[in-house]
Amino acid sequence: MRKSNLLIALILLIISSCASKKTVIEAPENKVSTVWNVPTSTLIMPISVKTADLERIINSQLQSVLYDDNSFDNNNIDNLIIKVTKTSPFKITGANDMLNIKAPLNIYVKGRLKKELFNFGDSNFGIDQTKDMSFNIVLNFTTKLNMMSDWSIKSQTQSSFTWQETPSLDLGIIKIPIGTVLEKIVNSQISSLGTMIDKDINSFINIKKIVEGYWAQIQAPQLVNEEYKTWSWIEPTNIALTPIKTKNDSLTTTLGFTGLVKLKTGQKPADFKPSPLPKLYTSVKQDDIFSLNLDGEIGWPFLNEVTKKQLNGKTFNDDNGKQSITIKDINIYGSGNKVVIGVSLFGFAKTSVAKKNINTEVFLEGIPVYDYKTKTISFTQVDYSLKTKDILLKSANWILKGTLKKQLQPYMVYNLTTQINEMQTTTANVLKNYQVSDNMIIKGALHTMDISDVKVSDDGIKYVVTAKGRLTALIK
Repeated sequence: MRKSNLLIALILLIISSCASKKTVIEAPENKVSTVWNVPTSTLIMPISVKTADLERIINSQLQSVLYDDNSFDNNNIDNLIIKVTKTSPFKITGANDMLNIKAPLNIYVKGRLKKELFNFGDSNFGIDQTKDMSFNIVLNFTTKLNMMSDWSIKSQTQSSFTWQETPSLDLGIIKIPIGTVLEKIVNSQISSLGTMIDKDINSFINIKKIVEGYWAQIQAPQLVNEEYKTWSWIEPTNIALTPIKTKNDSLTTTLGFTGLVKLKTGQKPADFKPSPLPKLYTSVKQDDIFSLNLDGEIGWPFLNEVTKKQLNGKTFNDDNGKQSITIKDINIYGSGNKVVIGVSLFGFAKTSVAKKNINTEVFLEGIPVYDYKTKTISFTQVDYSLKTKDILLKSANWILKGTLKKQLQPYMVYNLTTQINEMQTTTANVLKNYQVSDNMIIKGALHTMDISDVKVSDDGIKYVVTAKGRLTALIK
């Protein structure tokens, strides 16, 4: 009877050892302690306007004939016909913050001397006498450009002219001084030309329109990698502009702003609302080198999705088939300054006496690192959490001694080569010749781009992509 009871007890022990009971292990706290501070980015963009393009705009607004009085009898019968024409296109040069515009004109004058002046009272005697002459004159306009706090340009144009000789009309018996009449006409032309020049400059060099469009554009999330669903946008914090100067044959200024450049892998950021353009801040000096620090993120949902596809349902065998573990599910999140990999699994280990089953969720922890050579993010110092070790030591020590930890690690390497290379290629191509608007082109060169920092956050694995290069903009 005793032998029978011992046999039954042994059978029950073996059965209980083979039963798949759920072993519960407490998960590490889902709370990140890392403080994430991304360095602000500085984008410097010199803006250049060719004076030749401004010349073209101004000259296109002008007809060859600027003034045409073709009657002797108008203007209170002044007995003058006057025509003012351009002799050649207006020319623009510059010095410091001033534009100098030379306007070469020709003034044609035809005067009439009425016969009543010499017919001795006989209206049927004599004819009207006429005489014409031409005078060349160069008008000089000096325009100062000022940037206002609302980003508009206020140009202040002054003008002058000088006669090479006092204009008069010689009708033989009488010499008529016409300087006063012509100066009145010239002054009216100067006034209208000055107004037109200011209007054309303000319209053509519309810095506010350009900056407003650029300001809104950089804040809008842009899909930079479709495969990895990577979005990029900028949260600008400050913007400044240097005073407009003339250099060689161009008007130049430099636009500079600081801000946080964001990258996110996953769904497109929702609730996008660009901040309005702030008031203009005038900076004394800026160069053309930009330094961008892109705030990148691989979100936990994306990491889980990618890793689950690789591991869920996968079986790992060890020790010549005596041990087997199958992955049921993966849950990756952050805790402290580490990444936690929760692995739901079941499996067994055969011994000479029994088959031990396991059904649990184990937790591994690791620190994310970036490999500059392979351009990958992986985990270093990977080990089981303390509470996982405590439980497994009592219930499934064979897992701790096995190679599961080592076998899982190759599946937790996230390659950013494609993303970084595509960002480099896209950025370099854009900088070669990027048309922002109908009359503005950006040109530049990308010097370097790579990841400079990796840390754990509440939302995923954060990283900083640092890019440096040179940039300039041309208004045509």
